[in-house]
Amino acid sequence: MAVVNEIIRVENDGTLSFGNYELSEKTKVLDFEVDGRLYKAKTFFEVTKLKRDGALL
Repeated sequence: MAVVNEIIRVENDGTLSFGNYELSEKTKVLDFEVDGRLYKAKTFFEVTKLKRDGALL
C-alpha cells in the first residue's frame, strides 16, 4: 500500500487519496476543497477520519 504523504490529495483520475499510517503524531488538514465540497482529514498512525461538508464518511 502506498503512503499518502500529503494527508489528502486529488489523484490524476479525480479520486481522493488520504491518510498516512506512518505518522507518529496527530496531523489534520482542514477545508480541503474539491468540486465545491470541503473535506477534513485527521490521521494518526493507523487511524484516519475523513469528513465531507461536516459529515463523517
